[in-house]
Amino acid sequence: MPVYPRELTQSMREDEKRGAEIFLYDLLREKFPPGYTAIYNAEWACSFDKVREHNLVDPLNGEAPGPGTYPLGEVDFLLVTPRCLLIVEVKGGLMSVEGGTWYRTGRNGLKQAVDCPLAQARRNMFAVCGTLKNGWRYYRRFIPTGYAVVLPHTPAWSQGGSLQHWQKLILFQEHAGESIMDRLEETLTFWGDLWKDYTGRQETLTEVDRKHIISVCATTTRISKPRLRQAIQEFQGQILKVTESQYGILRGLSSNRRAVITGGAGTGKTLLAMEKARQMALQGQWTLFTCANRLLSQHVKDHLQEVENLEVMNFHELCFNWGLKAGIPDLKDPDGPEGNELPQEYFQDTLPEVLFEAAQILTHRYDAVIVDEAQDMHEVYWTALQCCLKEDAPIFYIFCDPGQSIWNLRDTLPFDQPSFGLSENLRNSKKIFAALKHLSSRPDYEGGCSREGELKILPLKGPKNLERRLQALLLKLVQEGVQPRDIVILTGRSREQSRLAQKKKLGQFPLTRDLQATENQVLFSSVRQFRGMESAVVVMVEVDAIVDLAKLRQELEDRLDLLPDDDRLETIAKETLAIGMSRAQHSLYILADAATARHLKALGVGQGDRDLVPKLSGRIPSTSEPKT
Repeated sequence: MPVYPRELTQSMREDEKRGAEIFLYDLLREKFPPGYTAIYNAEWACSFDKVREHNLVDPLNGEAPGPGTYPLGEVDFLLVTPRCLLIVEVKGGLMSVEGGTWYRTGRNGLKQAVDCPLAQARRNMFAVCGTLKNGWRYYRRFIPTGYAVVLPHTPAWSQGGSLQHWQKLILFQEHAGESIMDRLEETLTFWGDLWKDYTGRQETLTEVDRKHIISVCATTTRISKPRLRQAIQEFQGQILKVTESQYGILRGLSSNRRAVITGGAGTGKTLLAMEKARQMALQGQWTLFTCANRLLSQHVKDHLQEVENLEVMNFHELCFNWGLKAGIPDLKDPDGPEGNELPQEYFQDTLPEVLFEAAQILTHRYDAVIVDEAQDMHEVYWTALQCCLKEDAPIFYIFCDPGQSIWNLRDTLPFDQPSFGLSENLRNSKKIFAALKHLSSRPDYEGGCSREGELKILPLKGPKNLERRLQALLLKLVQEGVQPRDIVILTGRSREQSRLAQKKKLGQFPLTRDLQATENQVLFSSVRQFRGMESAVVVMVEVDAIVDLAKLRQELEDRLDLLPDDDRLETIAKETLAIGMSRAQHSLYILADAATARHLKALGVGQGDRDLVPKLSGRIPSTSEPKT
């Protein structure tokens, strides 16, 4: 299908202001031939200095870009064809021109002056070209471009007058139908001939060129999940269909230099953050994707490693790398072999100071910064991070879940407006979400998955029983068709303090700490280290460290200067438990002794007898299970 986005949300179709644009969208969707692509609301990110640097010009009248900035924006339609890019502006209502001023007459009969759509299209042509030429692929290449205006409700004007020269660039009501392709071909031919006369050569766009331009400018309404371990193929290999709220956020960000995007677990924040980082980078903005979580940054890096202009680093890795570039001595790699032995002060105080100092020495700055899981960032991190942004209107997007703000008890975000909210959980199966809903304090948190899934609390006789029960559970899951690499074991303790810390195998199953687990390995991590990620099957162990408030308080003594009161302590327990549970897409198993099971019940998990089973009787549906 040659039109992006591939589908429109219902609210977009019901928006009266979009009537003319939706009309053209449907028409192009029906009439566009193979090899041609139409992008509705194509986004760009550019600046006047970069537009001017590339010596762009309109061959029709020899005009160059005027003074002003082009920070962020979008065009109604970008038509990507073998002959050229065509920027199209659409104006509904009855349009007219009087004394050089454009007027629009609406359904109510009122006439009002509007900006000249031809000038707007020309300005957007410069911005799109400047955006594309920010990347290495087109930096020194000529890009054949043109612009046009579609007036689907306006009959063709009589020939003559001041706009006679420009009417070849306008598609009127008579052209917005069966003959639209004939008229567009005439317009494309006009621009092709014009550029040939202007440059002395005939330029075209190859198929590779067109695919690259589409990847840079198109925001799709379907975001493919990052490739996950394929155990339950039908469930895990699905494509997340972006909801109206998610699509609205993607659109809203196109006109905001900075924004805060909030949402509960599983609402797609990381996917949207990755998509926005990819777009910004491909549009020539030197972009940083960062977070506080080492494992999450590695996960994102694995999926975006081939995107030009994009750096993916966790915050402490960023501090260390900038410190090395600035020549700051005596640095220790926070992600190195000795990273776990470094004191807490090195992470919370020393490394942010290193970034401050490095920013005074280094001259390069990021055009755009995307921060995911921002609730884990300390206040001093934000201050240091902002030293890495360019001073002139940087792009700064923050993705966070306030409900997971465990260690940072105060609101430390550098700004809180404009804000956008996600409410629909698209990750977790029904049974898992039902428990998460009970733990959540968000009244608008809703489930979107149609699969029932599995949630079971499996009893332990004591800590010494843990390894044997784990081996039995892993064996049972594998016998039912689950691949070991589709299973993650999460401990409620720190990974180094877990009873499994020194274990290399559980029976026949090797344990790994590497995200890129091989076919027969099972990933072992902690609840806090696995934030932002997911797996088809999650097994939670040593949950007493989370739900036993006395044990939780003891652990917090090593992490917080000021211990929370009892109410806040229970909230932290719920939030931490929800983080771990929400990592499971389809099936969740919690191994718990009798005391831990009582604590879980007190927090609202495992209240029904069906959640507590004496034997390992949980079943993972086969891939042939019909959709519900």
